[in-house]
Amino acid sequence: MTQIETTAGERMVLYPVDPYYVPEARDTFLQALIQRGLLGAHWRDDRYLVGQRFMQEIVFIGCAPFLRVDPQDDLQFCHLQVFATEEAIFRRSPQAGAPRCPQCRVALISNAVADLEMCPQCHRKMALQDCAWRAGRTVWSRFGINIWTLQKGDAQATDSLLDFLQRLSDVKWKTAFL
Repeated sequence: MTQIETTAGERMVLYPVDPYYVPEARDTFLQALIQRGLLGAHWRDDRYLVGQRFMQEIVFIGCAPFLRVDPQDDLQFCHLQVFATEEAIFRRSPQAGAPRCPQCRVALISNAVADLEMCPQCHRKMALQDCAWRAGRTVWSRFGINIWTLQKGDAQATDSLLDFLQRLSDVKWKTAFL
C-alpha cells in the first residue's frame, strides 16, 4: 500500500518526476544548491535559510511580496527543507480535490481514497498516484525540496532552476503547492 500524507502548512515543493529518485551523493547535491544560492545557511535538522539568490530562483507573482526570512521557532517564515524518505510517499494538499479515474474520468469517493484499488465504473486497477488530481496539488516522491510559506499564486520556480535541478540529477523536476 502507498504511504499517504495529507499535508499541513503551505509550501511549494520542488520534486523529481521519478518518484524513486534520491541523489547518490546527497552532500554533493546540497553543496550545488548552496553554491547556486538557492539554499543559504544550514539552520537545523534538514532545514536551510533562503540563499543569496533565492529571489532570482523563485519568481514572485504580482506586487512585491512580504516574505519573512528571519528564523522563527514557530517555523512560519520562508525557509527550505530538503527531504528524503525510504520509500515514495504520496502527498496531497487539502485543495487536491477528489481524484478521478485516469481512464474513464469518473469522480472517485474522496473519503475512501486510502482503500482505492479499482475504479468502480471501468474496473481499472490503480494506485493513488495514478489518479487524476487537481494539477499541482499532489506529489509522489522520496526526495524533494519544501519551500515553506509559499502559496499557489504567490510564486513559481524559474525554468532556469528547474533546468539546473534536471542537469544535477539527470531527472526532470516539477513544482507543486501543498
